[in-house]
Amino acid sequence: DKENDRSAAIVWREILVDKAQHPSPEAARAKIDGLLARLRKGEDFAALAAAESEGPTKIRAAGGLMETAPGSYVVEAVNRAIESLPIGEVSGVVEGPASFHIVRVESRRAGGPASFAELQDKIRASLRDQKGEKARRAMIDELRKKTYITTIFDNTESDPRRVSR
Repeated sequence: DKENDRSAAIVWREILVDKAQHPSPEAARAKIDGLLARLRKGEDFAALAAAESEGPTKIRAAGGLMETAPGSYVVEAVNRAIESLPIGEVSGVVEGPASFHIVRVESRRAGGPASFAELQDKIRASLRDQKGEKARRAMIDELRKKTYITTIFDNTESDPRRVSR
């Protein structure tokens, strides 16, 4: 069923240091190196990204969490890193043209049909709806059999059941 096809995706976190926000590229590099050292000592990636990343506010607020299609991030070096990095492992410093990055891949999803686990709630709801609709129709049919309906037009020339030919 093509309706349940999905594109490939990578869920990952990023800490970004923008070179333009620092007096020199060396100062930006010093900041990112310090952040990497803190991660290597065991600090929480999401908390550090929320507090120290210089990326977009919405992404920072989510602890640097993003979901992108493979190859779709604007910095090619980051694309290569998130496509090859083992899940859960923190990268080294990845340098882009205008920024430095540290990334960690949370999960990868291959493109193609969705798995049963992803669809089971949708299937369950669909089956429940079908069962309910079948029960409603059966009840209406039963009510129609038991209910005699008359109108003021019965047995008159305006009776809708009469068909003039």
